[in-house]
Amino acid sequence: FLTLFTQLTTIISNLFDSFLNQQKQKVAVVLSGCGTSGRIAFNVAKSFNDFLIKQNKLPIFHYLCAGGDRAIIAPQEQQEDNVIASAEVFNQFEQKLISESSGEIPIVIYIGITCGLSAAFIASQLDIILSRDQMDENQLKYLPKYVTILLGFNPVYLARKIEIENWPKDKTFFTIANQLDQLSKQSVNSFKHNHSYWIINPIVGPETITGSTRMKGGTATKFLLEVIFTAACIKTFEININTNCDNKINYSDQMFDIVHKLILHYSKTIQSTYDQAIKSLSNIIDSTTNSLRTNTGHVYYLIPQFDNYGLSEAGRLALIDASECRPTFGASLQDVRAFIDGGWQTLGNYQGDFSNENVELNTDDDVFNIDFNHFINKILPSLNKQDNLIIFKLHRPNSNYDFVTNLTNILNIISDKVTNISIIEIYEQNINQIEISNNNLLRLQINLNKIELLPGMPLLAEISLKILLNAITTGSFIKKGKVLNNCMIDVRVSNNKLFHRAVSIIHDFGQQYDSNFDIIKARQFLIESIFFGEQNIDKNNIDFDQVPLSYFVKIAASKERVVPRALLIASRKFKSVFDAEMCLINQPIIRIAIEKN
Repeated sequence: FLTLFTQLTTIISNLFDSFLNQQKQKVAVVLSGCGTSGRIAFNVAKSFNDFLIKQNKLPIFHYLCAGGDRAIIAPQEQQEDNVIASAEVFNQFEQKLISESSGEIPIVIYIGITCGLSAAFIASQLDIILSRDQMDENQLKYLPKYVTILLGFNPVYLARKIEIENWPKDKTFFTIANQLDQLSKQSVNSFKHNHSYWIINPIVGPETITGSTRMKGGTATKFLLEVIFTAACIKTFEININTNCDNKINYSDQMFDIVHKLILHYSKTIQSTYDQAIKSLSNIIDSTTNSLRTNTGHVYYLIPQFDNYGLSEAGRLALIDASECRPTFGASLQDVRAFIDGGWQTLGNYQGDFSNENVELNTDDDVFNIDFNHFINKILPSLNKQDNLIIFKLHRPNSNYDFVTNLTNILNIISDKVTNISIIEIYEQNINQIEISNNNLLRLQINLNKIELLPGMPLLAEISLKILLNAITTGSFIKKGKVLNNCMIDVRVSNNKLFHRAVSIIHDFGQQYDSNFDIIKARQFLIESIFFGEQNIDKNNIDFDQVPLSYFVKIAASKERVVPRALLIASRKFKSVFDAEMCLINQPIIRIAIEKN
C-alpha cells in the first residue's frame, strides 16, 4: 500500500509544483463524498485552501457534498442515492471550472470518497469520468484531464453489488469499481488518453460500532488526504519540519520517507491522545450521557473566539460530529449541536449562510443557525440544569493571549444557567498548561508535544480533537442504549444504503433467536415497522417486492424507532409492532426491554 500511495503522492506533488510554482499547467483538486465523507471533503478542502492563500497562491481545492452545504449540519441522506442529481452536480462543477480557465484546459485531481465502496453519489461521478476513456482525442480536446482516485476501506470484490435506482440493472458500484481497478493497473505513473486511475483502499479493520464509518473510516479518510496534500506542499514550498522527536522531515527527503514519517506523526498523535484522555474523557462521557438520557437535556459544543487560531478548524469538526448523531444513533437534530463564533462566515462554505432557511426546509426550528451569538442570545436563556456544555480550544504555539480571562468571562455568562460544563484543550507543544480556578469544571487537556506540520495548520491537533469528539458522542449514545452487540440499532432509515444496513442488522439479531431467520423475514419486519401508524396507505394494494426502495425510505426517514421495533419483533418476544412500540415507550433501551420480557 505505502509504495502505491507514495507513487500517487509524487504525481500530485509534481502537479502542485507545475502549477503553483511554475504556472505551467492549471490544476484543480476535487474531493467528493456523501455524509461523513462529504463533510471530511469539505473540511480538508477548506483547510488546504486557507494554507495556499497564506502562501499567496490561488486556492485550488474544491468539494462536492451530496445534498450541498446543508449536509454539513443536517444529514441529507436521500440525496446520496440520487445518481441524476450527482451527475448534474459534477457536470455543473466541470463546466464552471472550464469557463474559469480562460481557455486553458486544467488537470483535475478527482478523489471520490466512500468508505465501504458503496455510495451511488460517487459511482455516478466515476461513471462520467470512466466514460471519457471511450472518447477519441477530438472529443477530449476541450475536457479536463483527470487523475481519478477512489478512496475507501473495502477490497474491490466487496464493493456494493446492489442495484442502483435510475441506473441500468447491470450497473452497480461493484461494476464501476471493478472497471476502475482494471484501468488502474494499466495507468500507474502514466496517463492513458490523458487520464490516470487509482484505487486507494487500505483495510483498517472493522469499525468499533458496526455500520458506522465515522470513527475509523472517517478518521483514516481525513489523515490519508492530509498526508497526501501535506507531503505535496512540503515538496512544493520547500518546508522543513523540525519536530521534537525522531521523525524530522526535510523537503529534500525521498517522498517515501516523507509519507512514512507523516503517517507516523498521525499514528503517534492518536495513541498519545487516547493515553492522556482516558480518565477525564470517561468523566465527560458520564456527564453527557446523563444529559442525553433525560427528556430535556442536550449537549452543546461551543467554540468561542479566544483568538483566531484553530477557530474554524475546531468549529468544522464540532459541527461534523454533531451532524452525524442523527443518522448514526437516531438522535434528534437538537440532541447534539455546535456553535462557532462567526457562524457560517467562519465556516467558509460555498453556499453561504443558511441560518434563516429552517422553516422553508421544514426541519427542527433554528437548527441551521450555528453562530455562537445565537447560542448566547436565543439558546442560553432557555437552558436547564440537565443541559451540557463543552467548550473547545486549540492552543497556538507561543501565544501570549489571555486565555484565562477570556474563558472566565464566558463561564460567568453561562454558569448561572448550567452546571454541566467541560472544556477540552489541545496544546501542540510541550508548554506549561494554563491553570484555571474552577472546581466544578470538567477539564481535558491534551499535550501533543509536536509542532505544526504546515505553518498555521493545526492538523495533528485536529485529528486529536476529532477522535475525542467521536468518543464523546459514541460513548454517550452507547450508554443511552442506542447500541447493542456493537451494532447501531437505532439507525435512521433515510436512504437506500441505510435500508440495506437496517435489514442486515435485523437479520443478524434475529438469527440469535432463530437460526432459520433469513434476510427476507428481516426485510418484512423492517417494512412492517416502517408502515406502523400509517393510516392512509392500503398495504394490501402494494407489491412490496416491486416498489423501489426510495418509496420505503421516504416514509421511514422522518420516523422514530423504526429499527428498534423490528428488532424486538425479531427477538420473538413481541407479537406485533404495536406491542414493540408500547414496550419501547416505557423502556427505550432494547437490551433491558428484551431481558424484562
